[in-house]
Amino acid sequence: MSYLDEILQSAQGGQLVSNLAQRFGLSDEQMDRAIKALSPALEVGLSNAAEQPLLFEKLLGDIASPLRAAAFDDPGAAQDADSLAQSRQLLEDLFGSPAAAGRVVQVASRESGLRPDILSQLLPVLVSVLIGGLFKNVSNRGLGGVLGQLVSSGALGSILEQMLGGGRASPPEPAPAPTSRGGAAGGATRGGGLLGGLLGSILGALLGGRRPAPDPYGGPVGGPLGGPMGGPMGGPVGGPMGGPLDLDRGAGRSQDLPDDMDQASIQQAIEEIKQTLQIGRGGGGENAGARSDFESILGQMFGKR
Repeated sequence: MSYLDEILQSAQGGQLVSNLAQRFGLSDEQMDRAIKALSPALEVGLSNAAEQPLLFEKLLGDIASPLRAAAFDDPGAAQDADSLAQSRQLLEDLFGSPAAAGRVVQVASRESGLRPDILSQLLPVLVSVLIGGLFKNVSNRGLGGVLGQLVSSGALGSILEQMLGGGRASPPEPAPAPTSRGGAAGGATRGGGLLGGLLGSILGALLGGRRPAPDPYGGPVGGPLGGPMGGPMGGPVGGPMGGPLDLDRGAGRSQDLPDDMDQASIQQAIEEIKQTLQIGRGGGGENAGARSDFESILGQMFGKR
């Protein structure tokens, strides 16, 4: 079971399926099928966002917003008009275009046997619940304030600019040259999920202060963290050469980083937020065919197929 599935199963006191079934005029069994049909698309979309820094920053901004938290516990908040509007925008970002979102709904309709219009209305509600659950998990670990400060201070944005060579990336155009799964984001998968891996990489770069130079002999870059956008992410946190962190060395500390965020709190945030955000992809199960279709649809939009 993926972390996303765990969030949805525990939402609203474990009554999410029943609450949504009543809201949409379906049986519990029909709603359960609908959620299971849509969940793989959300997992694939979130994993794609983790590989696109601009989308990743938007996702973290949503997770860090206390206004989104109530949807996890409160059925009414999950269907609040403002929350649903934010979720629709996030879905458009995650899926790449309204056309891709429509194709996702068609696949989910085929898998669940439910009408596409019902699934289109259900998707943003599920996103609101999911974002609320992610916020609650981060907050329960005592890290909500750290993440909120990083997002609101602009520190994450400046680090992303550094990692991209001084410029912010726009969402990719459909079908550019294919990207190897074993490359930039592939290494992050081995370290605890694409989303958690990239977050560790970004914050690791923030703490290390600069991008380490490539190893001319082809070995691991930058010690245990690996390269800024790849390599194994599961090792201990360190500076550019894998040694102790030095937040005050030269340009090592972002000017936007809040002064009250010390080394220990940020190190804790790196490791625990990585664990909290291990959404990942499940490879099999009853929805394996739908997952493959979602990966194909969204992969075309993000230039992977």
